[in-house]
Amino acid sequence: MSEGTVRLAVGATTLELRPDRSAFWPSRQALLVADVHLGKAGHFRRHGLAVPGSVNADTMRRLADALAATGATTLIVLGDLFHSDRNAEWDAFIDWRAEQVDLERVVLVAGNHDILGAEDWSAAGVDVVERWDEAGLTLTHAPEDHRPDFGVHLCGHVHPGVRLQGAGRQSLTVACWWRHRALNQLVFPAFGGFTGKHRITPAKGDAVYLPVTGRQVIEKAC
Repeated sequence: MSEGTVRLAVGATTLELRPDRSAFWPSRQALLVADVHLGKAGHFRRHGLAVPGSVNADTMRRLADALAATGATTLIVLGDLFHSDRNAEWDAFIDWRAEQVDLERVVLVAGNHDILGAEDWSAAGVDVVERWDEAGLTLTHAPEDHRPDFGVHLCGHVHPGVRLQGAGRQSLTVACWWRHRALNQLVFPAFGGFTGKHRITPAKGDAVYLPVTGRQVIEKAC
């Protein structure tokens, strides 16, 4: 297990929650992320908003670093890999995908922003599914997808964050994984660098896992 990670038993397997907001599935040699939102910066720039072009490149660099650090040969995205229709940042992703010579497979569990056509995903070497069931887990994009036949439900979509209060009156909202006990869900934080956070209110018995300072994941019981 890598330094600074939290190992979490889910279903019939374990995940390692990483400070970079990815999770490693050791028995599957897979890296899991949610809500990458590549292309979002370009989409906003095209509509007149001054978003730095480095946002997209930084997200892809972080993703490449996570793959290299874990040795993952499969990348599984829990929805919203690409934010919009095709723009210049799609070409950058195609180049990035070609550079990942050790990455054998990319699986996208389709999200609401994944609006590109099947031919685009195929050209990028991305397999698109609506749901993935394995090892007692069910992977979809959104928490509201939950059905009675699901295993432990891994999802994203809401970009969860929790508010941390300092000794004074200062506060900070931090991205988190949210283990929702009542629904048997683990909701992933958004991986993308231009995504924002939605503050959640965990119930008693839930747990949140905070990737802080980019170096450590801390568990906080609720």
